[in-house]
Amino acid sequence: MRNGLVLIVLIALTISSISIVQQSYGEITIKNRVLIIIAPGLEADELINRSAILTNITGFNFTSIMLNSTKILVSPSPPYDQMYYQYILLTGESKGFEQLYLNDTVIDKKWLAIDHNKVVELWEPNSTVFVNFKLIDPSKYGLATNPYYNLTGFYIPPTILTIEINSSTLWSLLNITINLTFRDQTYRISFNGSVLDKPIRDLRFVNNVTESFLINITRRVVSNGYVVEPGLYRLKVRLVAANESHAVIFIPGFRCSEYWISAQLGIYDKPVYVVSREVFDTGEQLGNDTLYWLLDEISGFYKDLFIVAARRPNVGLIIYNYDLLTEPSISSYAERREKAVLTLGELIVQAVRRDYNVILYVPYVLKHINESVTISQGLEIIVPGFLRVKNDYSKEMLLNLLLNGTFKDLRFISFDNEVFAIVSYGNKAINNTLVQQGYLLIYPSLKTVSERVLSTDNIIGYLLAFSRSYGFGLSDALENINYLSYELARAKSKIAELNQTVENLNSTINSLKRELGDTQAKAQLLENQISDLNSTIDSYVRREKEMKMFLSVGIASIVVLNILLYVIGTRMFRKEK
Repeated sequence: MRNGLVLIVLIALTISSISIVQQSYGEITIKNRVLIIIAPGLEADELINRSAILTNITGFNFTSIMLNSTKILVSPSPPYDQMYYQYILLTGESKGFEQLYLNDTVIDKKWLAIDHNKVVELWEPNSTVFVNFKLIDPSKYGLATNPYYNLTGFYIPPTILTIEINSSTLWSLLNITINLTFRDQTYRISFNGSVLDKPIRDLRFVNNVTESFLINITRRVVSNGYVVEPGLYRLKVRLVAANESHAVIFIPGFRCSEYWISAQLGIYDKPVYVVSREVFDTGEQLGNDTLYWLLDEISGFYKDLFIVAARRPNVGLIIYNYDLLTEPSISSYAERREKAVLTLGELIVQAVRRDYNVILYVPYVLKHINESVTISQGLEIIVPGFLRVKNDYSKEMLLNLLLNGTFKDLRFISFDNEVFAIVSYGNKAINNTLVQQGYLLIYPSLKTVSERVLSTDNIIGYLLAFSRSYGFGLSDALENINYLSYELARAKSKIAELNQTVENLNSTINSLKRELGDTQAKAQLLENQISDLNSTIDSYVRREKEMKMFLSVGIASIVVLNILLYVIGTRMFRKEK
C-alpha cells in the first residue's frame, strides 16, 4: 500500500506538470509532452557526475535538471535483458516472452515475437512514438523507428580499402569501382558499377570526410558470404590516411535507408547507423581519431532519432529505448561508455528545451565482477536471470542456491518440452555478473520524494498508465481537458451575458420608478427576476471556479485518472505473470 501511495505521488508530480495551450474547441496544441527513456545499464551517478561537462557541451544548466528531478529506486525483475523490458512495455504482458530467446525464427527476427495488433490496441499509433525498439515492425505501427528491423540483406558492412591516388580499386563486396583523385589540393572520390542506377562522381573530402550521399543498388549482390538487397543506401566515407601514392578510406556499416521508419515519420536524409562489435572492431584498426569520429557519428544518429520522433505536432508521448549502454563494444570501454552517457545527457537536454517532461527508467544495471558464484553443470544461462535446466541435479542446485540466499526468488516454467528457470539474483554475482538496483528519474518534479525501493511491477504499472488500454491514454485525457476548457469559456460568456441583462433591468427599474409612481408592483416583479438571475449567475460563477480548479492544478483530471490507471495497470500486469 505504501509503495502504491508513492506511485500515486509520482503520477501526480509527473503528469500534473503537463500544460495545454487552448486554441479553440476541438483543436489543441500540446506544449509539454512526455519522453520516456528506457536506459538499462546506466549507473546511478553517471549522469550527475557529468553535469558540468554536459552544461558546457549544451549551454544548458544540466545540474538544475538533476536537482529538480525525483529519483525512485527500483528492484529489478528477471530476465535482466532489454528485449524482455521492450516486450512487456509493448504488449503489457509479462508471460510469453520465452520465444524471444528460444524460437529459432524469432531469434533473428525479434519483431515476430509480438502481436502488433495488441501494440496498436494498447498504445496510440497516431500520437505515441516508439524509438529504437528492436521488437517492433515500423510498417505495422503508425509511429516507430527500428534501425535493426529486417537488417539481414539490408546492411552494408564496414569496409577498409587502400587506393592508389589518381587510380581506382574494386569494392568487391558490391562489385563497385572506386576512383580516388587529388587535384586543387582536394581529395575526390567517385563510385561506378553495374549495380548502381547511376555513377556517383567527384565527392569532395572536407575535414577528411565526404558529405552523405545516396546510392541506389538496383539488384541483389552476393559476395564473401554477404547479401545486399536492392534499395537506397545513404553513405559517408572517411579518409583515414594518405601519402604521396596511396590513401586509406573507411566506409562504416550502414543499413538501407528504407523500411526502418514508419511512413508517417517522413524521410530521414542522413546515414542510418547500427551498433555492433563488427563496426567498432573495424574502426579500432584505424586508430583513435577514426574511432572517435565513428562515436560522434553514432551519437549524432541517436540524438536525431528523438528529433525525428518529436517533429510531428500531434505526438504527445515518445518512448525511447536507449541501448548503447548494453552494447559490449561500447559499455566495456571507458571512453566509449563516457560518450554514450554524454549522448544520453544531450538527448535529455534536447527534450527539456522542447518542453518535454522526461522520465528516465533504468530497469537494471549489470556489473562484471571477478569473484562470483559459478553455475554451469546442467545449466545454460540464456540471458542473465533466464536459464535452461537440463536435468534434475541442476534443478536441485538452483533450489539450494535459493535456500542459501544466493537467489532472492526462483520459479520454473516449461516451454516446448524443456524446463527453464527464471531467477532473481541476490547480492552475489552469478558467473561474473552482478545485478544492481535500477531507478526511475522524473523531471520536472514539484516535490521531493524520499528514496525508497519499488518493485518492477509498480514501475511497469506506472508506465502502462500512459497507454490507452490500461486506462485513459494521453490523447483521450487531452480531449477531456479540451472539453473542460470549452465549458469554462461557455460559463464565462454566460456570466457576461447575464450581467449585461441585470444591468439593463436595473436601468429599466430606475426609469420606471422616476416616471411612473404607480408601477411599484411591476418594479417588484422585475426585482424578483433580478434575484433569480443573481442566483443563476452565482451557479455559473461556482461552475467557473470548478473549471478553473480542474485546470489550474495541472489538469487534475489526468492525475485522478492515472491514479486509477496505476492500480489497474499494476493489477493487470500482475495477472499476466
